[in-house]
Amino acid sequence: MSAQSPAEADAPTSSNFWELVRQKKWRQSLEKIQTDLSNLPILRFFLSSVSARLTALMTLATAVMMVILIVSVTTHVSNGIFQKRLNIVLQDASLRAQSLQSAFDSTVVDSVNGVQDAAYTLISDQRDASAGAGGVGAMLLKDPNETRPLAINEIIDPEQRALITKNLRRAVEQKGGIHWQSVSLKNSQEEKTPGIVVGSRVLLPLVGSYEVYIVYSLAYEQQTVHTVNQVLIFGTVVLLALITVLIAAVSYSILTPARRAAKAARKVSAGNLNIQLPVRGKDELAQLSQALNDMSSYLREQIKDYEELSTLQQRFVSDVSHELRTPLATIRMATDLLYDERDELSPTNARSVTILHRQVDRFDKMLADLIEISRIDASVAQLSLSDTNLTNLVSEVLESNRSLAEKMGVKVELKSFGDTIAQLDQTRVTRIAQNLLVNAIEFAEGKPVEVTVAGCHTAVAFQVRDHGPGMSDEVAQHVFDRFYRADPSRKRTTGGTGLGLAISAEDAALHSGLLTVLSCPLEGSAFTLLLPRHAGQEITDLPQQVENQDLIAARGRWAKEHPEDIILSEELDDTSLELHHLQTDVNSLETDISNEEDSLKQMSDDLPLKVSDDASTQLSPRISPDDSVISIQQRIENLQAEEDQKIDSESEGAV
Repeated sequence: MSAQSPAEADAPTSSNFWELVRQKKWRQSLEKIQTDLSNLPILRFFLSSVSARLTALMTLATAVMMVILIVSVTTHVSNGIFQKRLNIVLQDASLRAQSLQSAFDSTVVDSVNGVQDAAYTLISDQRDASAGAGGVGAMLLKDPNETRPLAINEIIDPEQRALITKNLRRAVEQKGGIHWQSVSLKNSQEEKTPGIVVGSRVLLPLVGSYEVYIVYSLAYEQQTVHTVNQVLIFGTVVLLALITVLIAAVSYSILTPARRAAKAARKVSAGNLNIQLPVRGKDELAQLSQALNDMSSYLREQIKDYEELSTLQQRFVSDVSHELRTPLATIRMATDLLYDERDELSPTNARSVTILHRQVDRFDKMLADLIEISRIDASVAQLSLSDTNLTNLVSEVLESNRSLAEKMGVKVELKSFGDTIAQLDQTRVTRIAQNLLVNAIEFAEGKPVEVTVAGCHTAVAFQVRDHGPGMSDEVAQHVFDRFYRADPSRKRTTGGTGLGLAISAEDAALHSGLLTVLSCPLEGSAFTLLLPRHAGQEITDLPQQVENQDLIAARGRWAKEHPEDIILSEELDDTSLELHHLQTDVNSLETDISNEEDSLKQMSDDLPLKVSDDASTQLSPRISPDDSVISIQQRIENLQAEEDQKIDSESEGAV
């Protein structure tokens, strides 16, 4: 088994929920649940629709209120029916007890058997008579406190005997009168129904005190309550359905302007500013539609102004760059003549000529960069493709910069993997390699620089990895911007216009390739150029040799202590390079400004003052009051002092 790399150890695992719980990764487990729930279609629908959420919320609130209402009504109806039924049962039981006592008092018997027969007859009659009031049974039990020696057999129903509890018998024995208790009965289908047991005492001839218990069923009342509940539940379901449809229709109608505004905002984000929303009424949604209309008109005006300004700027750079070539050629010829005769000049003049010669070379390189960027802006740059061994090309660039690396004390190591032959424009790829290598040597701070060239099935890659100060992600996002420098005060040995990486990125795009950077503070940076092996071929894989797992692991460690410097994805593993196959429909995004000039709406005069001020100030560059103009003489003195320092350092190195 292969050892696990640090990057793999730090990378988030794609384990399931229970594995994360077993590993006691509570935060990751909760995020896993959240991710799984958010992927459900029903939740995605609710999260993407305000109307659906509003309808669900209102329906839920209505359902809760209806449930509370049903419970309240059912409870009130049940209590009312039970109380009414209880009064009827108690009145009937009282009449039965009085009738039974009167019957026993009028009965003339001279033996216990006669009392037994009379008791059977009278209890049976009372059971039948109470059936009209819901009676389902009657029982005669001996009073435990009776001390007479004579007694008759108790008249009981074995199935109903368990309904008479000790508490009920104690109340009848000690307090007298009529007492009742709620019980649960079973009907012929063995279904439980509510019932009431009513007990009282009677005096029998010869045998003394006995207890009479009459059982009443509340099955009819229970059926009534059940019917009421069914009606309420059915009505609630129908009402909820109607309310849901009504709320959905109303919310959909009310939020129609908001949906139009969202659709218009998506069009604006895609570059289509030719939108005009209908404005009806004066409410908040109408104000939103009007604001979007004003914003689109304002953006069209601003884009038109910026395009004109950009065109003027590009034309100015192009014209100035081309116009400067002729005088620069003359100056260069004169400088070369003076530089060739510098040995015959005085030391001061010879030093000035040397400075002049170097600055003219620098000026020539700057002018070449400006001309190249103007060609790119004018979309006239073309490729001259040929089968080229990228390893040999990079090796030549490395040899041409060997003296610079030795001067900076930087060791450059070249590694090559696989087949690196591809269809390339040698001039442009050489320029990319030159820019990346020079920048790496300059920022390496004396540490080694690793140059890797690798090939895979559909692509070839070239990477320059240094171990210098590195960059935060905020800086790395702008390294390919024109004229951008992360540290303007940093002393540079080679100089430059700030266009090198921008031109390199454009050259990579012309090849349908990709130029990326991965960096970590104090750990260095890795610039990677990925090019298709054949012109027009889609890149589907990436050489493993340029993945920089050590740098990815370093970024993970740095992000724990400095989260503001590193942007790590929570769902994807952090990789040094992501492959994107972009298919942009240019025709769907472009608008014909010249044909829309008559249809453009004039910007409203009542726009906020801040917006108007910003629009007026963005059209022309502003010079900071801290800027100052340095005289030509002062510039020459500064350059001469810098060159003197370089010459002295070279002399010390030679000694």
